[in-house]
Amino acid sequence: MKPFLFVRGSKNYARFYVPAASRDIFRGKQYLVFSLGSAPSHVIRLRACMLEVQLWQVLQGASMDIDWDKIKKYEIDLGKGIFKAEGLDDHQAMMELLRSIQPAIRSIPAPQATTPQPPQETPKNEQSGGLLLDGLLAKFYLLKKVAPATRKSYDLTVQDFIRFYKGKAFVSGVVVADMTRFREYLGEKGNTARTIDKKLSTLKTLFNFAIEQGYYVGKNPAQIKSLLTKKQKATGGFLIFEEDEIKALFDCDWFREQKEKDPDYYWACLLVLVTGARHEEITLLKKGQFKQSDKKTNFIQIRESKTRAGIREVPIPAKLMEMGLADFIKGKEPHQQIFRYKEGNALGKKFARHIKDVAKIDRGRLVLHSLRKFLNDLMMKNGVSLEARCQFIGHEIENVNVVTYANKFNVDDLAEKTAWVVGKVINSI
Repeated sequence: MKPFLFVRGSKNYARFYVPAASRDIFRGKQYLVFSLGSAPSHVIRLRACMLEVQLWQVLQGASMDIDWDKIKKYEIDLGKGIFKAEGLDDHQAMMELLRSIQPAIRSIPAPQATTPQPPQETPKNEQSGGLLLDGLLAKFYLLKKVAPATRKSYDLTVQDFIRFYKGKAFVSGVVVADMTRFREYLGEKGNTARTIDKKLSTLKTLFNFAIEQGYYVGKNPAQIKSLLTKKQKATGGFLIFEEDEIKALFDCDWFREQKEKDPDYYWACLLVLVTGARHEEITLLKKGQFKQSDKKTNFIQIRESKTRAGIREVPIPAKLMEMGLADFIKGKEPHQQIFRYKEGNALGKKFARHIKDVAKIDRGRLVLHSLRKFLNDLMMKNGVSLEARCQFIGHEIENVNVVTYANKFNVDDLAEKTAWVVGKVINSI
């Protein structure tokens, strides 16, 4: 039973996890929490060690000096005028103590009147123990399987919070007020409401993990109301390209020149367009993920995605291979990443300039992800079934009939159901 030390206000505490086999000794408690008071760090550690020794002795059959039935739960803080008691017995014990110390209280001289000073907030970097937030993130990665894109998002959010905190961000010391001020900090930095909600959601996930693992006691500090309602989230996202805008983007001399000047950009954009894949899924592709079925259907096997439904096989038109994609991937090693994009959003940033400077499109929130939305929308308008669209795009289907009582389409069937819509896109550019 090792102590976990944490701080609440000016007081130090030690928490001990009780093994399941020994909980009967401690009245079924899973955790034991002891107040260690306020003292230098070496004294706090000594007190915790003494408690640990006593607890081990109890586990070995010895009696503990602490009488669990006679622990006083009342709290007296004369400086703040706080008097708390639990139950009649505690209240009577507290009143007896107050009567016994009343003469000593009266003998204390009254403080001299002084100009009130604003309260000084204790710097957070004075906390001296516990798990740091970036350490919690490392433990989260150790026990949870996280997609590369999600991992990158979590890393950025934690670094944002650490910069805001201006000190060592001990997990046990973070409170709701910190999250509220962090949200304001993000707003001042120019983050949108959607981005702010996403970062707070990331921190909520991390603190839920901390609570599950016993690194944090109490309510999740990031469990605060989102800035956007569900309706606002549904309607305020990225827009969908229209067919004439797709033509302006891809059926132009500038884009055709990229086939020689920047083939990575050229083929990555076209693959996003005709597969509806997330651009992170495309940029992570290796040569070995370009395959062909027994019926000669060309497809890519997506192995890394942000969702389980994103792990899928997506057919690609033979015409794209004939246009030069086959030659582009021919010289790569089997396990070599096809595209030069290693990290960050370099592809998305260049596409943003492509939209604004080349296609001259200035309409709302149109980004690289809007290509994915365009293809899904085009399939829906041209009668491709929901099941085929979801499997092609990589969306979950929350329907018992589909999920439990039906098999997925094989890649040849999926190509047959979607080829004419994808062909229509290729022919238009």
